Amino acid sequence: MPDQTSYSLLASSSPHDSVDHLQHFAEDDALPSSRAQRSVGLSDMTCWRVLVFSCVAALILSTINLLSLSARATNLMVREYSTYMQPRLSQLRQPSVYLGLENIPVNPLSCRSRGTFPRRFYTYDANSPQPRLVRVHGPDDKTTITFGGSVRAVVDFYIPDYGLENCTLSLRRAPNGGFGMPDNTTGNIDVYIVHDTEVRIDPAATYLDTLSYISEQESTSRAFHCPSRSHVVFEWRCLTEDCVVYMPLEGVTSRTASGTSLSQTGFRVTQYEAMHCITD
Repeated sequence: MPDQTSYSLLASSSPHDSVDHLQHFAEDDALPSSRAQRSVGLSDMTCWRVLVFSCVAALILSTINLLSLSARATNLMVREYSTYMQPRLSQLRQPSVYLGLENIPVNPLSCRSRGTFPRRFYTYDANSPQPRLVRVHGPDDKTTITFGGSVRAVVDFYIPDYGLENCTLSLRRAPNGGFGMPDNTTGNIDVYIVHDTEVRIDPAATYLDTLSYISEQESTSRAFHCPSRSHVVFEWRCLTEDCVVYMPLEGVTSRTASGTSLSQTGFRVTQYEAMHCITD
Protein backbone atom coordinates (compact mmCIF):
# COMPACT_ATOMS: atom_id res chain seq x y z
CA MET A 1 0.00 0.00 0.00
CA PRO A 2 1.41 3.17 -0.91
CA ASP A 3 2.73 5.40 1.76
CA GLN A 4 0.06 7.48 3.22
CA THR A 5 0.88 11.16 3.43
CA SER A 6 0.07 12.69 6.71
CA TYR A 7 -1.67 16.03 6.73
CA SER A 8 -1.68 18.43 9.54
CA LEU A 9 -4.93 19.98 10.44
CA LEU A 10 -5.33 23.74 10.13
CA ALA A 11 -6.63 25.62 13.02
CA SER A 12 -10.22 26.12 12.64
CA SER A 13 -11.46 29.62 12.38
CA SER A 14 -14.85 31.05 12.54
CA PRO A 15 -16.43 32.89 9.64
CA HIS A 16 -16.60 35.99 11.74
CA ASP A 17 -12.81 36.04 12.12
CA SER A 18 -12.42 35.85 8.39
CA VAL A 19 -14.66 38.83 7.84
CA ASP A 20 -12.72 40.90 10.39
CA HIS A 21 -9.48 39.94 8.72
CA LEU A 22 -10.75 41.02 5.34
CA GLN A 23 -11.95 44.31 6.79
CA HIS A 24 -8.48 45.01 8.15
CA PHE A 25 -7.00 44.34 4.76
CA ALA A 26 -9.55 46.64 3.17
CA GLU A 27 -8.79 49.45 5.65
CA ASP A 28 -5.06 49.04 5.08
CA ASP A 29 -5.59 49.26 1.36
CA ALA A 30 -7.68 52.44 1.78
CA LEU A 31 -5.20 54.35 4.02
CA PRO A 32 -2.93 55.71 1.26
CA SER A 33 -5.81 57.27 -0.71
CA SER A 34 -7.33 58.94 2.42
CA ARG A 35 -4.01 60.40 3.36
CA ALA A 36 -3.56 61.69 -0.15
CA GLN A 37 -6.98 63.35 -0.05
CA ARG A 38 -6.24 64.97 3.29
CA SER A 39 -2.88 66.19 2.00
CA VAL A 40 -4.52 67.75 -1.05
CA GLY A 41 -7.15 69.44 1.16
CA LEU A 42 -4.52 70.91 3.47
CA SER A 43 -2.49 72.15 0.53
CA ASP A 44 -5.53 73.91 -0.98
CA MET A 45 -6.40 75.61 2.33
CA THR A 46 -2.82 76.79 2.75
CA CYS A 47 -2.79 78.28 -0.73
CA TRP A 48 -6.07 80.13 -0.10
CA ARG A 49 -4.78 81.49 3.18
CA VAL A 50 -1.56 82.66 1.59
CA LEU A 51 -3.56 84.32 -1.17
CA VAL A 52 -5.89 86.09 1.27
CA PHE A 53 -3.01 87.23 3.46
CA SER A 54 -1.15 88.46 0.38
CA CYS A 55 -4.18 90.44 -0.78
CA VAL A 56 -4.70 91.98 2.67
CA ALA A 57 -1.01 92.86 2.95
CA ALA A 58 -1.03 94.40 -0.54
CA LEU A 59 -4.14 96.42 0.34
CA ILE A 60 -2.56 97.70 3.56
CA LEU A 61 0.67 98.61 1.79
CA SER A 62 -1.26 100.34 -0.98
CA THR A 63 -3.25 102.34 1.58
CA ILE A 64 -0.10 103.39 3.43
CA ASN A 65 1.55 104.35 0.16
CA LEU A 66 -1.48 106.35 -0.95
CA LEU A 67 -1.70 108.20 2.39
CA SER A 68 2.03 108.95 2.27
CA LEU A 69 1.79 110.31 -1.26
CA SER A 70 -1.28 112.38 -0.33
CA ALA A 71 0.48 113.82 2.73
CA ARG A 72 3.57 114.71 0.70
CA ALA A 73 1.47 116.28 -2.03
CA THR A 74 -0.51 118.31 0.52
CA ASN A 75 2.66 119.44 2.26
CA LEU A 76 4.16 120.48 -1.06
CA MET A 77 1.02 122.43 -1.99
CA VAL A 78 0.99 124.20 1.38
CA ARG A 79 4.64 125.19 0.98
CA GLU A 80 4.09 126.46 -2.53
CA TYR A 81 1.00 128.40 -1.39
CA SER A 82 2.88 129.90 1.56
CA THR A 83 5.77 130.88 -0.71
CA TYR A 84 3.31 132.38 -3.16
CA MET A 85 1.23 134.25 -0.56
CA GLN A 86 3.98 135.45 1.78
CA PRO A 87 4.96 138.50 -0.30
CA ARG A 88 1.31 139.40 -0.77
CA LEU A 89 0.54 139.04 2.94
CA SER A 90 3.48 141.29 3.76
CA GLN A 91 2.06 143.89 1.40
CA LEU A 92 -1.29 143.98 3.19
CA ARG A 93 -1.83 147.03 5.34
CA GLN A 94 -4.27 148.02 7.99
CA PRO A 95 -7.53 149.49 6.69
CA SER A 96 -7.35 153.22 6.17
CA VAL A 97 -9.81 155.88 5.11
CA TYR A 98 -7.35 156.66 2.32
CA LEU A 99 -7.12 153.07 1.05
CA GLY A 100 -6.88 153.08 -2.74
CA LEU A 101 -5.64 156.67 -3.01
CA GLU A 102 -1.93 155.80 -3.00
CA ASN A 103 -1.52 156.57 -6.70
CA ILE A 104 -3.01 160.05 -6.50
CA PRO A 105 -0.25 162.69 -6.74
CA VAL A 106 0.28 164.56 -3.49
CA ASN A 107 1.03 168.24 -3.51
CA PRO A 108 3.81 168.75 -0.95
CA LEU A 109 2.79 172.39 -0.57
CA SER A 110 -0.62 171.44 0.80
CA CYS A 111 -0.95 170.15 4.34
CA ARG A 112 -3.82 168.09 5.60
CA SER A 113 -4.86 168.44 9.21
CA ARG A 114 -7.69 167.42 11.46
CA GLY A 115 -8.71 168.39 14.97
CA THR A 116 -9.99 165.95 17.58
CA PHE A 117 -11.33 166.48 21.08
CA PRO A 118 -10.85 164.45 24.28
CA ARG A 119 -13.00 161.44 25.12
CA ARG A 120 -12.70 160.86 28.88
CA PHE A 121 -11.82 163.07 31.85
CA TYR A 122 -10.54 162.19 35.33
CA THR A 123 -9.12 164.09 38.29
CA TYR A 124 -7.07 163.09 41.34
CA ASP A 125 -5.52 164.80 44.35
CA ALA A 126 -1.72 164.47 44.31
CA ASN A 127 -1.55 165.29 48.06
CA SER A 128 -3.78 162.39 49.01
CA PRO A 129 -2.00 159.45 50.76
CA GLN A 130 -3.69 157.12 48.28
CA PRO A 131 -4.56 159.14 45.20
CA ARG A 132 -7.18 157.64 42.93
CA LEU A 133 -8.78 158.70 39.68
CA VAL A 134 -12.33 160.09 39.78
CA ARG A 135 -14.27 160.02 36.53
CA VAL A 136 -15.81 163.34 35.44
CA HIS A 137 -18.85 162.78 33.25
CA GLY A 138 -22.49 163.69 32.84
CA PRO A 139 -25.41 163.26 30.43
CA ASP A 140 -24.34 164.69 27.06
CA ASP A 141 -21.19 165.91 28.84
CA LYS A 142 -23.17 168.67 30.54
CA THR A 143 -20.72 168.96 33.39
CA THR A 144 -17.57 170.83 34.36
CA ILE A 145 -14.06 169.60 35.12
CA THR A 146 -12.26 171.43 37.92
CA PHE A 147 -8.54 171.15 38.64
CA GLY A 148 -5.63 173.21 39.88
CA GLY A 149 -3.18 173.26 42.76
CA SER A 150 -2.85 169.69 44.05
CA VAL A 151 -5.78 168.49 41.94
CA ARG A 152 -4.67 167.29 38.53
CA ALA A 153 -6.61 166.26 35.44
CA VAL A 154 -5.97 163.10 33.40
CA VAL A 155 -7.53 163.16 29.94
CA ASP A 156 -7.77 160.53 27.22
CA PHE A 157 -7.62 161.39 23.49
CA TYR A 158 -8.30 158.88 20.72
CA ILE A 159 -6.29 159.43 17.51
CA PRO A 160 -8.42 158.49 14.46
CA ASP A 161 -6.84 156.81 11.47
CA TYR A 162 -6.41 159.59 8.92
CA GLY A 163 -2.77 158.92 8.15
CA LEU A 164 -1.89 162.04 10.15
CA GLU A 165 0.52 161.08 12.93
CA ASN A 166 2.15 164.41 13.82
CA CYS A 167 0.19 166.17 16.54
CA THR A 168 0.03 169.21 18.73
CA LEU A 169 -2.11 170.00 21.77
CA SER A 170 -3.86 173.37 21.85
CA LEU A 171 -5.63 175.26 24.63
CA ARG A 172 -8.10 178.00 23.81
CA ARG A 173 -9.71 180.33 26.31
CA ALA A 174 -12.92 182.04 25.24
CA PRO A 175 -13.97 185.36 26.82
CA ASN A 176 -15.47 184.80 30.26
CA GLY A 177 -15.19 181.10 29.72
CA GLY A 178 -13.89 178.36 31.84
CA PHE A 179 -11.39 179.74 34.30
CA GLY A 180 -11.88 180.99 37.81
CA MET A 181 -9.84 184.12 37.08
CA PRO A 182 -10.54 187.48 35.47
CA ASP A 183 -10.14 187.62 31.71
CA ASN A 184 -7.04 189.82 31.96
CA THR A 185 -5.25 187.26 34.13
CA THR A 186 -2.89 184.72 32.55
CA GLY A 187 -1.73 181.41 33.89
CA ASN A 188 0.13 178.28 32.88
CA ILE A 189 -0.87 174.65 32.59
CA ASP A 190 1.89 172.06 32.44
CA VAL A 191 1.12 169.20 30.08
CA TYR A 192 2.52 165.68 30.57
CA ILE A 193 2.14 162.54 28.45
CA VAL A 194 1.38 159.32 30.33
CA HIS A 195 3.57 156.34 29.37
CA ASP A 196 0.61 154.14 28.55
CA THR A 197 -2.48 153.97 26.40
CA GLU A 198 -4.58 153.31 29.50
CA VAL A 199 -5.79 156.06 31.79
CA ARG A 200 -3.80 155.87 35.00
CA ILE A 201 -1.75 157.91 37.46
CA ASP A 202 1.81 157.94 36.14
CA PRO A 203 4.41 159.53 38.44
CA ALA A 204 6.96 159.17 35.63
CA ALA A 205 4.86 160.94 32.98
CA THR A 206 6.92 162.80 30.38
CA TYR A 207 6.76 166.59 30.34
CA LEU A 208 5.53 167.87 26.96
CA ASP A 209 5.06 171.61 27.21
CA THR A 210 3.49 174.46 29.15
CA LEU A 211 0.38 176.07 27.73
CA SER A 212 -0.68 179.59 28.60
CA TYR A 213 -4.32 180.43 28.99
CA ILE A 214 -4.97 183.94 27.84
CA SER A 215 -8.38 185.33 27.08
CA GLU A 216 -9.37 185.02 23.42
CA GLN A 217 -6.07 183.40 22.49
CA GLU A 218 -4.87 179.89 21.69
CA SER A 219 -1.69 178.32 23.04
CA THR A 220 -0.15 175.34 21.22
CA SER A 221 2.36 172.76 22.40
CA ARG A 222 5.36 171.44 20.52
CA ALA A 223 4.78 168.52 18.16
CA PHE A 224 4.69 164.90 19.29
CA HIS A 225 4.12 161.56 17.59
CA CYS A 226 0.55 160.25 17.70
CA PRO A 227 0.08 156.80 16.09
CA SER A 228 -3.19 156.30 14.26
CA ARG A 229 -5.88 154.33 16.10
CA SER A 230 -4.14 154.79 19.44
CA HIS A 231 -4.89 156.55 22.71
CA VAL A 232 -2.81 159.45 23.98
CA VAL A 233 -3.29 160.22 27.66
CA PHE A 234 -2.35 163.63 29.04
CA GLU A 235 -2.02 164.94 32.56
CA TRP A 236 -2.76 168.62 33.11
CA ARG A 237 -1.20 170.36 36.09
CA CYS A 238 -1.73 173.92 37.19
CA LEU A 239 0.72 174.03 40.10
CA THR A 240 0.02 177.55 41.27
CA GLU A 241 -1.72 177.33 44.63
CA ASP A 242 -4.45 179.77 43.71
CA CYS A 243 -4.98 178.26 40.25
CA VAL A 244 -8.49 176.98 39.73
CA VAL A 245 -9.64 175.85 36.31
CA TYR A 246 -13.35 175.44 35.59
CA MET A 247 -13.84 174.04 32.14
CA PRO A 248 -17.34 173.14 30.88
CA LEU A 249 -17.16 169.95 28.81
CA GLU A 250 -20.26 170.33 26.67
CA GLY A 251 -19.22 171.01 23.09
CA VAL A 252 -15.50 170.31 23.60
CA THR A 253 -15.53 166.51 23.76
CA SER A 254 -15.38 163.94 20.96
CA ARG A 255 -19.05 163.16 21.56
CA THR A 256 -20.44 166.69 21.61
CA ALA A 257 -18.05 168.61 19.34
CA SER A 258 -19.63 170.76 16.63
CA GLY A 259 -18.77 173.59 14.29
CA THR A 260 -18.64 176.08 17.15
CA SER A 261 -16.27 174.02 19.30
CA LEU A 262 -13.17 175.75 17.94
CA SER A 263 -14.27 179.03 19.52
CA GLN A 264 -15.07 177.52 22.93
CA THR A 265 -12.80 177.11 25.93
CA GLY A 266 -11.11 173.73 25.81
CA PHE A 267 -8.27 171.52 24.68
CA ARG A 268 -7.84 170.07 21.20
CA VAL A 269 -5.36 167.75 19.50
CA THR A 270 -4.59 168.66 15.89
CA GLN A 271 -3.23 165.98 13.56
CA TYR A 272 -0.93 167.04 10.74
CA GLU A 273 0.35 165.31 7.63
CA ALA A 274 4.01 166.29 8.11
CA MET A 275 6.27 168.20 10.48
CA HIS A 276 6.74 171.10 8.09
CA CYS A 277 2.99 171.64 8.26
CA ILE A 278 3.39 172.45 11.94
CA THR A 279 6.48 174.66 11.76
CA ASP A 280 5.36 176.70 8.73
